[in-house]
Amino acid sequence: VESDLKNLAAESRRAEPGFAGYFGGAQHPEIKDAAERALLKLRSLPTDTALGPSILASCEEVWKVFIMACETKHSRMSLIGLSAIQKLVANEAISPEPMPRVLIILKQHADIYEEPVQLKTLQTVLSILQSKLHPEDEEGVSFMLGICFRLLASPRCADSVHTTAAATLRQAVALIFDRICILEGLTPHTRVPISDNAKDPNWKHGEATKAGLLLFNDLCALASGQAAPWLQVPVLPRAFALDMLECVLSNHAVVFNSLPNFERLLGGRLASLLMTSLRSERAVDDEAAEMVERRLLMRTVSTVVKHFSRVLQTECEIYLTVLIKSLEQDFPLWHRIFVLEVLRVICSDAHLIRFLYDAFDSKGTTVVRDMVVVLARHVHSAVQLGEGMEEILEHVARLYTQKAKGVEWSPDMELLVAGGAQQEAFAVALATDGLLCIVDTLAALADQATKPQATPPQSQAQSQSQALALSTEEAACKLADMQEDPAVLEAKMVLATLRAMTAALWETLLLPLSVLLSHVQGEAIVLDLLKGYQSFTFTCGAVDAADARDAFLASLCDYTLGSNPPTAGAARLASSPGLPSPLPPSPGGAGT
Repeated sequence: VESDLKNLAAESRRAEPGFAGYFGGAQHPEIKDAAERALLKLRSLPTDTALGPSILASCEEVWKVFIMACETKHSRMSLIGLSAIQKLVANEAISPEPMPRVLIILKQHADIYEEPVQLKTLQTVLSILQSKLHPEDEEGVSFMLGICFRLLASPRCADSVHTTAAATLRQAVALIFDRICILEGLTPHTRVPISDNAKDPNWKHGEATKAGLLLFNDLCALASGQAAPWLQVPVLPRAFALDMLECVLSNHAVVFNSLPNFERLLGGRLASLLMTSLRSERAVDDEAAEMVERRLLMRTVSTVVKHFSRVLQTECEIYLTVLIKSLEQDFPLWHRIFVLEVLRVICSDAHLIRFLYDAFDSKGTTVVRDMVVVLARHVHSAVQLGEGMEEILEHVARLYTQKAKGVEWSPDMELLVAGGAQQEAFAVALATDGLLCIVDTLAALADQATKPQATPPQSQAQSQSQALALSTEEAACKLADMQEDPAVLEAKMVLATLRAMTAALWETLLLPLSVLLSHVQGEAIVLDLLKGYQSFTFTCGAVDAADARDAFLASLCDYTLGSNPPTAGAARLASSPGLPSPLPPSPGGAGT
Protein backbone atom coordinates (compact mmCIF):
# COMPACT_ATOMS: atom_id res chain seq x y z
CA VAL A 1 0.00 0.00 0.00
CA GLU A 2 2.83 2.39 0.86
CA SER A 3 4.43 1.71 -2.52
CA ASP A 4 1.15 2.40 -4.32
CA LEU A 5 0.73 5.69 -2.44
CA LYS A 6 4.26 6.77 -3.42
CA ASN A 7 3.63 5.90 -7.07
CA LEU A 8 0.34 7.77 -7.00
CA ALA A 9 1.94 10.87 -5.46
CA ALA A 10 4.69 10.80 -8.08
CA GLU A 11 2.20 10.38 -10.92
CA SER A 12 0.04 13.24 -9.70
CA ARG A 13 3.08 15.60 -9.68
CA ARG A 14 3.58 15.20 -13.41
CA ALA A 15 2.74 18.34 -15.38
CA GLU A 16 -0.09 18.28 -17.87
CA PRO A 17 1.09 17.64 -21.42
CA GLY A 18 1.32 20.54 -23.87
CA PHE A 19 1.25 24.33 -23.41
CA ALA A 20 -0.91 24.26 -20.28
CA GLY A 21 1.61 22.13 -18.44
CA TYR A 22 4.45 24.59 -19.18
CA PHE A 23 2.89 27.29 -17.00
CA GLY A 24 0.97 25.07 -14.60
CA GLY A 25 2.03 22.95 -11.71
CA ALA A 26 0.95 19.45 -10.78
CA GLN A 27 -1.67 17.78 -12.89
CA HIS A 28 -3.78 16.67 -9.87
CA PRO A 29 -2.60 18.60 -6.79
CA GLU A 30 -5.53 17.42 -4.66
CA ILE A 31 -4.52 13.77 -5.19
CA LYS A 32 -0.87 14.57 -4.49
CA ASP A 33 -1.81 16.17 -1.18
CA ALA A 34 -4.20 13.33 -0.27
CA ALA A 35 -1.54 10.70 -1.08
CA GLU A 36 1.04 12.46 1.08
CA ARG A 37 -1.42 12.70 3.99
CA ALA A 38 -2.26 9.02 3.58
CA LEU A 39 1.45 8.14 3.68
CA LEU A 40 1.86 10.01 6.95
CA LYS A 41 -1.22 8.31 8.36
CA LEU A 42 0.00 4.89 7.21
CA ARG A 43 3.38 5.34 8.88
CA SER A 44 1.69 6.32 12.14
CA LEU A 45 -0.33 3.09 12.31
CA PRO A 46 0.77 0.18 14.58
CA THR A 47 3.08 -2.32 12.91
CA ASP A 48 1.29 -5.41 14.25
CA THR A 49 1.04 -7.77 11.24
CA ALA A 50 -1.99 -9.63 12.58
CA LEU A 51 -4.01 -6.41 12.95
CA GLY A 52 -2.80 -4.86 9.70
CA PRO A 53 -5.89 -5.52 7.48
CA SER A 54 -8.42 -4.46 10.12
CA ILE A 55 -6.46 -1.28 10.90
CA LEU A 56 -6.24 -0.36 7.21
CA ALA A 57 -9.96 -1.04 6.77
CA SER A 58 -10.75 1.61 9.38
CA CYS A 59 -8.32 4.13 7.86
CA GLU A 60 -10.42 6.24 5.53
CA GLU A 61 -7.52 8.37 4.36
CA VAL A 62 -5.83 5.37 2.71
CA TRP A 63 -8.59 3.91 0.56
CA LYS A 64 -10.18 7.29 -0.20
CA VAL A 65 -7.16 8.54 -2.14
CA PHE A 66 -7.22 5.47 -4.40
CA ILE A 67 -10.89 6.08 -5.18
CA MET A 68 -10.08 9.71 -6.01
CA ALA A 69 -7.37 8.51 -8.38
CA CYS A 70 -9.80 6.19 -10.19
CA GLU A 71 -12.41 8.93 -10.52
CA THR A 72 -9.99 11.04 -12.58
CA LYS A 73 -10.24 8.37 -15.37
CA HIS A 74 -6.58 9.11 -16.10
CA SER A 75 -5.22 5.78 -17.37
CA ARG A 76 -1.99 5.59 -15.32
CA MET A 77 -3.59 6.90 -12.14
CA SER A 78 -6.60 4.64 -12.62
CA LEU A 79 -4.32 1.62 -12.94
CA ILE A 80 -2.58 2.50 -9.67
CA GLY A 81 -5.91 3.10 -7.94
CA LEU A 82 -7.57 -0.07 -9.24
CA SER A 83 -4.52 -2.16 -8.37
CA ALA A 84 -4.49 -0.82 -4.82
CA ILE A 85 -8.25 -1.31 -4.35
CA GLN A 86 -7.95 -4.88 -5.64
CA LYS A 87 -5.20 -5.62 -3.12
CA LEU A 88 -7.18 -4.06 -0.26
CA VAL A 89 -10.27 -6.09 -1.15
CA ALA A 90 -8.32 -9.34 -1.54
CA ASN A 91 -6.74 -8.86 1.92
CA GLU A 92 -9.98 -7.66 3.60
CA ALA A 93 -8.31 -4.31 4.30
CA ILE A 94 -11.17 -2.08 3.16
CA SER A 95 -14.51 -1.39 4.81
CA PRO A 96 -17.92 -1.90 3.14
CA GLU A 97 -18.53 1.87 3.16
CA PRO A 98 -16.83 2.77 -0.17
CA MET A 99 -18.08 -0.29 -2.08
CA PRO A 100 -20.98 1.51 -3.86
CA ARG A 101 -18.47 4.06 -5.23
CA VAL A 102 -16.12 1.22 -6.20
CA LEU A 103 -18.86 -0.50 -8.22
CA ILE A 104 -19.59 2.70 -10.14
CA ILE A 105 -15.87 3.15 -10.82
CA LEU A 106 -15.62 -0.40 -12.19
CA LYS A 107 -18.52 0.20 -14.58
CA GLN A 108 -16.97 3.44 -15.80
CA HIS A 109 -13.56 1.87 -16.33
CA ALA A 110 -15.03 -1.03 -18.27
CA ASP A 111 -16.02 1.56 -20.88
CA ILE A 112 -12.46 2.90 -21.16
CA TYR A 113 -11.10 0.96 -24.13
CA GLU A 114 -7.56 0.60 -22.88
CA GLU A 115 -6.47 -3.00 -22.44
CA PRO A 116 -4.55 -2.66 -19.11
CA VAL A 117 -7.44 -0.73 -17.51
CA GLN A 118 -10.04 -3.27 -18.60
CA LEU A 119 -7.91 -6.21 -17.44
CA LYS A 120 -7.39 -4.61 -14.02
CA THR A 121 -11.15 -3.91 -13.86
CA LEU A 122 -11.91 -7.61 -14.39
CA GLN A 123 -9.36 -8.60 -11.79
CA THR A 124 -10.95 -6.23 -9.25
CA VAL A 125 -14.44 -7.55 -10.02
CA LEU A 126 -13.32 -11.11 -9.34
CA SER A 127 -11.57 -10.10 -6.09
CA ILE A 128 -14.77 -8.47 -4.83
CA LEU A 129 -16.87 -11.52 -5.71
CA GLN A 130 -14.36 -13.75 -3.91
CA SER A 131 -14.39 -11.62 -0.74
CA LYS A 132 -16.85 -11.00 2.07
CA LEU A 133 -17.67 -7.67 0.42
CA HIS A 134 -19.47 -9.36 -2.48
CA PRO A 135 -22.93 -7.92 -3.32
CA GLU A 136 -25.73 -9.57 -1.38
CA ASP A 137 -28.67 -8.34 -3.43
CA GLU A 138 -29.67 -9.40 -6.94
CA GLU A 139 -29.12 -5.87 -8.30
CA GLY A 140 -25.52 -5.81 -7.10
CA VAL A 141 -24.82 -9.29 -8.50
CA SER A 142 -26.34 -8.28 -11.85
CA PHE A 143 -24.23 -5.12 -11.86
CA MET A 144 -20.97 -7.03 -11.32
CA LEU A 145 -21.71 -9.80 -13.80
CA GLY A 146 -22.97 -7.30 -16.37
CA ILE A 147 -19.54 -5.63 -16.43
CA CYS A 148 -17.89 -8.93 -17.36
CA PHE A 149 -20.53 -9.92 -19.90
CA ARG A 150 -20.38 -6.56 -21.69
CA LEU A 151 -16.59 -6.74 -21.95
CA LEU A 152 -16.93 -10.25 -23.37
CA ALA A 153 -19.53 -9.12 -25.90
CA SER A 154 -17.81 -5.90 -27.01
CA PRO A 155 -16.13 -6.20 -30.43
CA ARG A 156 -13.87 -3.25 -29.55
CA CYS A 157 -12.06 -5.10 -26.76
CA ALA A 158 -8.76 -6.91 -27.30
CA ASP A 159 -8.59 -10.70 -27.44
CA SER A 160 -6.85 -10.79 -24.06
CA VAL A 161 -9.80 -8.90 -22.53
CA HIS A 162 -12.27 -11.34 -24.09
CA THR A 163 -10.30 -14.31 -22.75
CA THR A 164 -9.98 -12.80 -19.26
CA ALA A 165 -13.67 -11.85 -19.18
CA ALA A 166 -14.68 -15.40 -20.08
CA ALA A 167 -12.43 -16.86 -17.37
CA THR A 168 -13.70 -14.31 -14.82
CA LEU A 169 -17.31 -15.18 -15.62
CA ARG A 170 -16.70 -18.89 -15.15
CA GLN A 171 -15.27 -18.29 -11.70
CA ALA A 172 -17.92 -15.71 -10.80
CA VAL A 173 -20.84 -17.96 -11.75
CA ALA A 174 -19.29 -20.85 -9.81
CA LEU A 175 -18.94 -18.57 -6.74
CA ILE A 176 -22.61 -17.55 -6.94
CA PHE A 177 -23.82 -21.15 -6.99
CA ASP A 178 -21.31 -22.18 -4.31
CA ARG A 179 -22.83 -19.54 -2.03
CA ILE A 180 -26.33 -20.81 -2.80
CA CYS A 181 -25.21 -24.28 -1.70
CA ILE A 182 -23.84 -22.88 1.55
CA LEU A 183 -26.77 -20.59 2.36
CA GLU A 184 -29.38 -23.25 1.55
CA GLY A 185 -27.57 -25.84 3.66
CA LEU A 186 -26.74 -28.09 0.70
CA THR A 187 -23.05 -28.42 1.56
CA PRO A 188 -21.60 -29.10 5.03
CA HIS A 189 -18.56 -26.86 4.78
CA THR A 190 -17.86 -23.31 3.66
CA ARG A 191 -15.78 -23.36 0.50
CA VAL A 192 -16.08 -19.65 -0.31
CA PRO A 193 -16.25 -16.52 1.88
CA ILE A 194 -19.72 -15.30 2.82
CA SER A 195 -20.65 -11.92 4.22
CA ASP A 196 -21.01 -11.30 7.94
CA ASN A 197 -24.74 -10.70 7.40
CA ALA A 198 -25.16 -14.20 5.95
CA LYS A 199 -23.75 -15.72 9.14
CA ASP A 200 -26.65 -14.26 11.11
CA PRO A 201 -29.28 -17.05 11.52
CA ASN A 202 -32.06 -14.45 11.26
CA TRP A 203 -30.77 -13.05 7.96
CA LYS A 204 -32.86 -13.89 4.91
CA HIS A 205 -30.73 -15.24 2.08
CA GLY A 206 -33.44 -15.34 -0.57
CA GLU A 207 -31.72 -12.60 -2.59
CA ALA A 208 -28.72 -14.83 -3.33
CA THR A 209 -30.96 -17.69 -4.46
CA LYS A 210 -33.06 -15.33 -6.57
CA ALA A 211 -29.90 -14.00 -8.24
CA GLY A 212 -28.93 -17.58 -9.13
CA LEU A 213 -32.36 -18.20 -10.66
CA LEU A 214 -32.23 -15.04 -12.75
CA LEU A 215 -28.66 -15.79 -13.82
CA PHE A 216 -29.53 -19.32 -14.98
CA ASN A 217 -32.58 -18.01 -16.83
CA ASP A 218 -30.42 -15.43 -18.64
CA LEU A 219 -27.84 -18.08 -19.55
CA CYS A 220 -30.64 -20.09 -21.15
CA ALA A 221 -31.72 -16.98 -23.07
CA LEU A 222 -28.15 -16.39 -24.33
CA ALA A 223 -27.86 -20.05 -25.34
CA SER A 224 -31.08 -19.60 -27.35
CA GLY A 225 -29.53 -16.68 -29.24
CA GLN A 226 -31.53 -14.03 -27.36
CA ALA A 227 -30.53 -11.07 -25.18
CA ALA A 228 -30.28 -11.45 -21.40
CA PRO A 229 -32.90 -9.19 -19.74
CA TRP A 230 -31.63 -9.37 -16.15
CA LEU A 231 -27.95 -8.93 -17.01
CA GLN A 232 -28.84 -6.38 -19.72
CA VAL A 233 -26.40 -8.01 -22.09
CA PRO A 234 -26.78 -8.22 -25.86
CA VAL A 235 -26.56 -11.45 -27.78
CA LEU A 236 -23.41 -13.53 -27.11
CA PRO A 237 -22.01 -16.57 -28.96
CA ARG A 238 -24.23 -19.53 -28.09
CA ALA A 239 -21.17 -21.72 -27.51
CA PHE A 240 -20.08 -19.70 -24.46
CA ALA A 241 -23.56 -19.77 -22.91
CA LEU A 242 -23.87 -23.53 -23.47
CA ASP A 243 -20.46 -24.05 -21.88
CA MET A 244 -21.55 -22.02 -18.83
CA LEU A 245 -24.83 -23.96 -18.55
CA GLU A 246 -23.04 -27.30 -18.71
CA CYS A 247 -20.52 -26.17 -16.08
CA VAL A 248 -23.27 -25.04 -13.68
CA LEU A 249 -25.35 -28.20 -14.17
CA SER A 250 -22.45 -30.60 -13.71
CA ASN A 251 -20.83 -28.89 -10.70
CA HIS A 252 -24.00 -27.82 -8.86
CA ALA A 253 -26.49 -30.58 -9.63
CA VAL A 254 -27.51 -30.65 -5.95
CA VAL A 255 -29.01 -27.16 -6.30
CA PHE A 256 -31.33 -28.24 -9.12
CA ASN A 257 -32.24 -31.53 -7.46
CA SER A 258 -32.97 -29.93 -4.07
CA LEU A 259 -34.57 -26.51 -4.67
CA PRO A 260 -38.04 -26.51 -6.31
CA ASN A 261 -37.57 -23.20 -8.16
CA PHE A 262 -34.42 -24.46 -9.85
CA GLU A 263 -36.10 -27.77 -10.65
CA ARG A 264 -38.88 -25.88 -12.42
CA LEU A 265 -36.28 -24.08 -14.53
CA LEU A 266 -34.90 -27.46 -15.59
CA GLY A 267 -38.26 -28.66 -16.84
CA GLY A 268 -39.19 -25.32 -18.36
CA ARG A 269 -36.59 -23.05 -19.92
CA LEU A 270 -33.72 -25.52 -20.16
CA ALA A 271 -35.79 -28.43 -21.48
CA SER A 272 -37.28 -26.22 -24.19
CA LEU A 273 -33.81 -24.94 -25.15
CA LEU A 274 -32.31 -28.42 -25.50
CA MET A 275 -35.31 -29.83 -27.35
CA THR A 276 -35.29 -27.02 -29.90
CA SER A 277 -31.50 -27.09 -30.34
CA LEU A 278 -31.34 -30.86 -30.84
CA ARG A 279 -33.99 -30.80 -33.54
CA SER A 280 -32.80 -27.69 -35.34
CA GLU A 281 -30.86 -28.03 -38.58
CA ARG A 282 -29.50 -24.54 -39.05
CA ALA A 283 -27.49 -23.84 -42.16
CA VAL A 284 -24.33 -21.98 -41.16
CA ASP A 285 -21.40 -20.68 -43.18
CA ASP A 286 -18.76 -21.44 -40.52
CA GLU A 287 -18.78 -25.22 -40.10
CA ALA A 288 -15.99 -25.11 -37.50
CA ALA A 289 -18.07 -22.79 -35.28
CA GLU A 290 -21.10 -25.05 -35.76
CA MET A 291 -19.02 -28.05 -34.67
CA VAL A 292 -17.94 -26.33 -31.44
CA GLU A 293 -21.50 -25.27 -30.67
CA ARG A 294 -22.93 -28.71 -31.42
CA ARG A 295 -20.35 -30.47 -29.27
CA LEU A 296 -21.15 -28.22 -26.31
CA LEU A 297 -24.84 -28.89 -26.86
CA MET A 298 -24.17 -32.65 -26.75
CA ARG A 299 -22.16 -32.26 -23.55
CA THR A 300 -25.01 -30.32 -21.96
CA VAL A 301 -27.51 -33.01 -22.97
CA SER A 302 -25.19 -35.67 -21.56
CA THR A 303 -24.95 -33.79 -18.24
CA VAL A 304 -28.74 -33.39 -18.02
CA VAL A 305 -29.34 -37.10 -18.68
CA LYS A 306 -26.63 -38.12 -16.23
CA HIS A 307 -27.71 -35.91 -13.31
CA PHE A 308 -31.40 -35.19 -13.83
CA SER A 309 -32.93 -38.24 -15.51
CA ARG A 310 -35.24 -38.79 -12.51
CA VAL A 311 -36.45 -35.19 -12.55
CA LEU A 312 -36.78 -34.93 -16.34
CA GLN A 313 -37.74 -38.49 -17.14
CA THR A 314 -39.90 -37.77 -20.20
CA GLU A 315 -37.50 -35.16 -21.54
CA CYS A 316 -34.51 -37.50 -21.21
CA GLU A 317 -36.37 -40.18 -23.13
CA ILE A 318 -36.91 -37.71 -25.97
CA TYR A 319 -33.27 -36.52 -25.89
CA LEU A 320 -31.94 -40.07 -26.12
CA THR A 321 -34.40 -41.03 -28.85
CA VAL A 322 -33.37 -38.02 -30.94
CA LEU A 323 -29.67 -38.81 -30.47
CA ILE A 324 -30.09 -42.49 -31.34
CA LYS A 325 -32.07 -41.75 -34.49
CA SER A 326 -29.59 -39.08 -35.56
CA LEU A 327 -26.91 -41.78 -35.86
CA GLU A 328 -29.00 -43.47 -38.54
CA GLN A 329 -29.59 -40.29 -40.53
CA ASP A 330 -27.50 -38.43 -43.06
CA PHE A 331 -25.57 -36.20 -40.66
CA PRO A 332 -21.87 -35.29 -41.04
CA LEU A 333 -19.31 -37.62 -39.53
CA TRP A 334 -18.37 -35.11 -36.82
CA HIS A 335 -22.00 -34.98 -35.69
CA ARG A 336 -22.09 -38.77 -35.31
CA ILE A 337 -18.84 -38.69 -33.34
CA PHE A 338 -20.25 -36.15 -30.88
CA VAL A 339 -23.37 -38.28 -30.40
CA LEU A 340 -21.26 -41.39 -29.85
CA GLU A 341 -19.29 -39.54 -27.18
CA VAL A 342 -22.55 -38.85 -25.33
CA LEU A 343 -23.73 -42.47 -25.58
CA ARG A 344 -20.36 -43.70 -24.37
CA VAL A 345 -20.61 -41.53 -21.23
CA ILE A 346 -24.14 -42.75 -20.54
CA CYS A 347 -23.22 -46.41 -21.05
CA SER A 348 -20.42 -46.13 -18.49
CA ASP A 349 -22.81 -45.17 -15.65
CA ALA A 350 -24.22 -48.38 -14.12
CA HIS A 351 -26.81 -46.64 -11.92
CA LEU A 352 -28.05 -44.54 -14.84
CA ILE A 353 -28.31 -47.52 -17.21
CA ARG A 354 -30.26 -49.48 -14.61
CA PHE A 355 -32.64 -46.55 -14.06
CA LEU A 356 -33.17 -46.06 -17.80
CA TYR A 357 -33.89 -49.74 -18.30
CA ASP A 358 -36.36 -49.87 -15.40
CA ALA A 359 -38.02 -46.62 -16.48
CA PHE A 360 -38.29 -47.32 -20.21
CA ASP A 361 -37.22 -50.74 -21.54
CA SER A 362 -39.11 -52.73 -18.92
CA LYS A 363 -42.25 -50.81 -19.92
CA GLY A 364 -41.93 -51.29 -23.66
CA THR A 365 -39.87 -48.24 -24.73
CA THR A 366 -36.52 -49.76 -25.66
CA VAL A 367 -34.16 -46.88 -24.96
CA VAL A 368 -31.20 -48.88 -23.59
CA ARG A 369 -31.61 -51.65 -26.16
CA ASP A 370 -31.75 -49.13 -29.02
CA MET A 371 -28.53 -47.54 -27.75
CA VAL A 372 -26.78 -50.90 -27.80
CA VAL A 373 -28.20 -51.74 -31.23
CA VAL A 374 -27.02 -48.50 -32.82
CA LEU A 375 -23.53 -48.88 -31.26
CA ALA A 376 -23.36 -52.46 -32.52
CA ARG A 377 -24.29 -51.38 -36.03
CA HIS A 378 -21.50 -48.82 -36.10
CA VAL A 379 -18.96 -51.45 -35.06
CA HIS A 380 -20.34 -54.07 -37.44
CA SER A 381 -20.30 -51.60 -40.34
CA ALA A 382 -16.54 -51.15 -39.96
CA VAL A 383 -15.89 -54.71 -41.12
CA GLN A 384 -18.30 -54.42 -44.06
CA LEU A 385 -16.48 -51.63 -45.90
CA GLY A 386 -14.43 -53.87 -48.17
CA GLU A 387 -11.10 -52.31 -49.08
CA GLY A 388 -11.26 -49.58 -46.42
CA MET A 389 -11.81 -52.02 -43.54
CA GLU A 390 -8.17 -52.79 -42.75
CA GLU A 391 -7.11 -49.15 -42.59
CA ILE A 392 -9.97 -48.25 -40.26
CA LEU A 393 -9.27 -51.20 -37.95
CA GLU A 394 -5.57 -50.28 -37.83
CA HIS A 395 -6.50 -46.78 -36.62
CA VAL A 396 -8.90 -48.31 -34.07
CA ALA A 397 -6.11 -50.50 -32.71
CA ARG A 398 -3.83 -47.45 -32.40
CA LEU A 399 -6.50 -45.59 -30.43
CA TYR A 400 -6.76 -48.46 -27.95
CA THR A 401 -2.98 -48.55 -27.63
CA GLN A 402 -3.07 -44.85 -26.72
CA LYS A 403 -5.86 -45.52 -24.24
CA ALA A 404 -3.78 -48.26 -22.58
CA LYS A 405 -1.02 -45.66 -22.10
CA GLY A 406 -3.44 -43.27 -20.39
CA VAL A 407 -3.99 -40.94 -23.36
CA GLU A 408 -7.53 -39.52 -23.47
CA TRP A 409 -9.34 -39.74 -26.78
CA SER A 410 -10.06 -36.36 -28.30
CA PRO A 411 -11.10 -35.79 -31.91
CA ASP A 412 -9.05 -33.44 -34.06
CA MET A 413 -11.53 -30.70 -34.94
CA GLU A 414 -9.76 -29.81 -38.19
CA LEU A 415 -9.64 -33.41 -39.40
CA LEU A 416 -13.30 -33.93 -38.48
CA VAL A 417 -14.36 -31.57 -41.26
CA ALA A 418 -12.34 -33.47 -43.84
CA GLY A 419 -13.45 -36.91 -42.64
CA GLY A 420 -11.48 -39.93 -43.87
CA ALA A 421 -10.48 -43.30 -42.47
CA GLN A 422 -8.89 -41.88 -39.31
CA GLN A 423 -12.08 -40.13 -38.25
CA GLU A 424 -14.23 -43.13 -39.24
CA ALA A 425 -11.98 -45.18 -36.99
CA PHE A 426 -12.55 -42.71 -34.16
CA ALA A 427 -16.29 -43.24 -34.49
CA VAL A 428 -15.85 -47.03 -34.51
CA ALA A 429 -13.58 -46.85 -31.43
CA LEU A 430 -16.18 -44.79 -29.55
CA ALA A 431 -18.93 -47.26 -30.47
CA THR A 432 -16.73 -50.20 -29.42
CA ASP A 433 -15.91 -48.56 -26.12
CA GLY A 434 -19.62 -47.86 -25.59
CA LEU A 435 -20.37 -51.57 -25.99
CA LEU A 436 -17.56 -52.51 -23.61
CA CYS A 437 -18.91 -49.94 -21.13
CA ILE A 438 -22.30 -51.69 -21.30
CA VAL A 439 -20.56 -54.99 -20.59
CA ASP A 440 -18.75 -53.44 -17.59
CA THR A 441 -22.02 -51.92 -16.41
CA LEU A 442 -23.72 -55.33 -16.44
CA ALA A 443 -20.78 -56.80 -14.53
CA ALA A 444 -21.00 -54.01 -11.93
CA LEU A 445 -24.71 -54.67 -11.47
CA ALA A 446 -24.00 -58.41 -11.15
CA ASP A 447 -21.44 -57.66 -8.46
CA GLN A 448 -23.96 -55.47 -6.66
CA ALA A 449 -26.65 -58.15 -6.88
CA THR A 450 -24.46 -60.97 -5.61
CA LYS A 451 -22.75 -59.02 -2.80
CA PRO A 452 -25.45 -56.97 -1.02
CA GLN A 453 -24.44 -54.89 1.99
CA ALA A 454 -26.54 -56.18 4.88
CA THR A 455 -28.04 -53.85 7.45
CA PRO A 456 -26.14 -54.07 10.79
CA PRO A 457 -27.81 -56.49 13.28
CA GLN A 458 -28.03 -53.72 15.87
CA SER A 459 -30.21 -51.61 13.51
CA GLN A 460 -32.46 -54.60 12.79
CA ALA A 461 -32.91 -55.31 16.53
CA GLN A 462 -33.70 -51.65 17.15
CA SER A 463 -36.34 -51.66 14.39
CA GLN A 464 -37.90 -54.84 15.75
CA SER A 465 -38.09 -53.39 19.28
CA GLN A 466 -39.81 -50.32 17.84
CA ALA A 467 -42.30 -52.55 16.05
CA LEU A 468 -43.13 -54.44 19.27
CA ALA A 469 -44.10 -51.14 20.88
CA LEU A 470 -47.01 -50.86 18.41
CA SER A 471 -50.36 -52.57 18.69
CA THR A 472 -50.45 -56.32 18.03
CA GLU A 473 -51.84 -56.04 14.48
CA GLU A 474 -49.54 -53.19 13.46
CA ALA A 475 -46.54 -54.96 14.97
CA ALA A 476 -47.30 -58.12 13.03
CA CYS A 477 -47.38 -56.19 9.73
CA LYS A 478 -44.21 -54.31 10.65
CA LEU A 479 -42.27 -57.42 11.57
CA ALA A 480 -43.47 -59.18 8.43
CA ASP A 481 -42.02 -56.37 6.32
CA MET A 482 -38.72 -56.67 8.16
CA GLN A 483 -38.18 -60.34 7.53
CA GLU A 484 -35.87 -59.42 4.65
CA ASP A 485 -33.08 -56.94 4.99
CA PRO A 486 -33.54 -53.81 2.79
CA ALA A 487 -30.15 -54.42 1.20
CA VAL A 488 -31.20 -57.95 0.27
CA LEU A 489 -34.43 -56.65 -1.24
CA GLU A 490 -32.44 -54.11 -3.26
CA ALA A 491 -30.11 -56.86 -4.48
CA LYS A 492 -33.10 -58.91 -5.63
CA MET A 493 -34.43 -55.93 -7.59
CA VAL A 494 -31.04 -55.39 -9.21
CA LEU A 495 -30.86 -59.08 -10.07
CA ALA A 496 -34.28 -59.00 -11.71
CA THR A 497 -33.31 -55.98 -13.84
CA LEU A 498 -29.96 -57.55 -14.68
CA ARG A 499 -31.59 -60.79 -15.78
CA ALA A 500 -33.91 -58.91 -18.12
CA MET A 501 -31.09 -56.76 -19.52
CA THR A 502 -28.86 -59.76 -20.15
CA ALA A 503 -31.61 -61.60 -22.00
CA ALA A 504 -32.40 -58.54 -24.12
CA LEU A 505 -28.83 -57.50 -24.99
CA TRP A 506 -26.57 -60.52 -25.21
CA GLU A 507 -27.16 -61.33 -28.89
CA THR A 508 -26.73 -57.68 -29.88
CA LEU A 509 -23.45 -57.53 -27.94
CA LEU A 510 -22.04 -60.82 -29.17
CA LEU A 511 -22.03 -60.11 -32.90
CA PRO A 512 -19.94 -56.89 -33.00
CA LEU A 513 -17.55 -58.03 -30.29
CA SER A 514 -16.90 -61.38 -31.96
CA VAL A 515 -16.45 -59.80 -35.38
CA LEU A 516 -14.03 -57.25 -33.98
CA LEU A 517 -12.08 -59.88 -32.07
CA SER A 518 -11.55 -61.91 -35.24
CA HIS A 519 -10.44 -58.94 -37.38
CA VAL A 520 -8.46 -56.49 -35.23
CA GLN A 521 -4.71 -56.72 -34.68
CA GLY A 522 -3.36 -54.98 -31.62
CA GLU A 523 -2.58 -56.18 -28.15
CA ALA A 524 -4.46 -53.40 -26.30
CA ILE A 525 -7.79 -53.77 -28.10
CA VAL A 526 -7.65 -57.57 -28.02
CA LEU A 527 -7.04 -57.49 -24.26
CA ASP A 528 -9.99 -55.13 -23.77
CA LEU A 529 -12.24 -57.37 -25.85
CA LEU A 530 -11.16 -60.48 -23.93
CA LYS A 531 -11.81 -58.68 -20.63
CA GLY A 532 -15.25 -57.86 -21.99
CA TYR A 533 -15.88 -61.54 -22.74
CA GLN A 534 -14.72 -62.43 -19.24
CA SER A 535 -16.97 -59.83 -17.61
CA PHE A 536 -20.01 -60.88 -19.60
CA THR A 537 -19.60 -64.57 -18.85
CA PHE A 538 -19.41 -63.63 -15.15
CA THR A 539 -22.67 -61.70 -15.58
CA CYS A 540 -24.31 -64.66 -17.32
CA GLY A 541 -23.30 -66.88 -14.43
CA ALA A 542 -24.81 -64.47 -11.92
CA VAL A 543 -28.22 -64.54 -13.64
CA ASP A 544 -28.11 -68.19 -14.79
CA ALA A 545 -28.20 -67.17 -18.47
CA ALA A 546 -26.88 -70.46 -19.84
CA ASP A 547 -27.60 -69.74 -23.52
CA ALA A 548 -25.81 -66.39 -23.45
CA ARG A 549 -22.88 -67.83 -21.49
CA ASP A 550 -22.46 -70.77 -23.87
CA ALA A 551 -22.69 -68.52 -26.93
CA PHE A 552 -19.90 -66.24 -25.65
CA LEU A 553 -17.73 -69.21 -24.68
CA ALA A 554 -18.30 -70.79 -28.11
CA SER A 555 -17.31 -67.50 -29.77
CA LEU A 556 -14.16 -67.40 -27.65
CA CYS A 557 -13.34 -70.96 -28.66
CA ASP A 558 -13.84 -70.07 -32.33
CA TYR A 559 -11.42 -67.19 -31.95
CA THR A 560 -8.85 -69.40 -30.16
CA LEU A 561 -9.06 -72.09 -32.85
CA GLY A 562 -8.94 -69.52 -35.66
CA SER A 563 -12.40 -70.34 -36.99
CA ASN A 564 -14.55 -67.84 -38.85
CA PRO A 565 -16.60 -65.62 -36.55
CA PRO A 566 -20.27 -66.47 -36.14
CA THR A 567 -22.52 -64.54 -38.50
CA ALA A 568 -25.85 -65.59 -37.04
CA GLY A 569 -27.64 -62.54 -35.76
CA ALA A 570 -26.32 -60.09 -38.34
CA ALA A 571 -29.62 -59.99 -40.18
CA ARG A 572 -31.46 -59.58 -36.89
CA LEU A 573 -29.18 -56.66 -35.97
CA ALA A 574 -29.74 -54.99 -39.33
CA SER A 575 -33.51 -55.25 -39.09
CA SER A 576 -33.96 -54.34 -35.41
CA PRO A 577 -37.45 -52.90 -34.88
CA GLY A 578 -37.85 -49.21 -34.27
CA LEU A 579 -34.68 -48.13 -36.08
CA PRO A 580 -33.88 -47.60 -39.77
CA SER A 581 -31.79 -50.46 -41.08
CA PRO A 582 -28.95 -48.96 -43.09
CA LEU A 583 -26.15 -46.90 -41.60
CA PRO A 584 -25.18 -43.68 -43.40
CA PRO A 585 -22.64 -44.26 -46.19
CA SER A 586 -19.07 -43.76 -45.07
CA PRO A 587 -16.48 -41.85 -47.13
CA GLY A 588 -14.20 -44.24 -48.90
CA GLY A 589 -16.54 -47.24 -48.81
CA ALA A 590 -20.08 -48.46 -49.10
CA GLY A 591 -22.50 -48.74 -46.20
CA THR A 592 -23.89 -52.00 -44.88
